[in-house]
Amino acid sequence: MSKPFKTLLFLLPLTAAPVQAMPVQASAPLSDQLKRCRTLTDTATRLACYDAMAVLPGRSRDPAPRRVLNEDKEGPLTTTLRTASVGGDGRWIFTLAQGGRWLQTDDAPLGRRPNPGDAVEVRAGALGSYRLKVKTGPSIKVRPLG
Repeated sequence: MSKPFKTLLFLLPLTAAPVQAMPVQASAPLSDQLKRCRTLTDTATRLACYDAMAVLPGRSRDPAPRRVLNEDKEGPLTTTLRTASVGGDGRWIFTLAQGGRWLQTDDAPLGRRPNPGDAVEVRAGALGSYRLKVKTGPSIKVRPLG
């Protein structure tokens, strides 16, 4: 390991110490916290201030993923197809009998053109994704529309 790299590894924790000493008060309104962070002149300290705001208890940086299906309670959604059309980007848009609309998100082929009345199964996939299967064809990745 080179000497400059060892020196950097030694100094890195020392530069983080002042950053950790800059807590953001959870009770202050968000606009006050933003103003406080904006006034900091040191780049690392300012960044740490903004980061601390993002992880306050009860706050989330990203909205919770919207789950359309709860397979633990309901199992996969089994219904029939009302309409199926190809969008301008070449991906399928499915309207199901109960009114739900789903957009294909992968480029997998369906095998055959789906027809109104075909059996459809939608099940939850990995990491918040969904898979739709028309009749006995292959399953494709989809996401709910509006």
